Amino acid sequence: MGQIFITWGYKFVDSATGSLTSTSRIVMGAVLGYLFLGEPLNLRIIIGMLFISLSLVGLSGYFDKERESIDN
Repeated sequence: MGQIFITWGYKFVDSATGSLTSTSRIVMGAVLGYLFLGEPLNLRIIIGMLFISLSLVGLSGYFDKERESIDN
């Protein structure tokens, strides 16, 4: 059911916002793995999550969209 609602929800957002929303899966996966499965959550994993998230934010064009709306 979760996958259905996530996919259905992407219908209502633009691509930049959708790509930023999809990065939350990385963080949620790490937190749930740590809490329920006993997986390690160390500095390397946190830095990796940050690198992936920041690169997706940079490539999504989200901030360019915000800048264009301010300029207009």
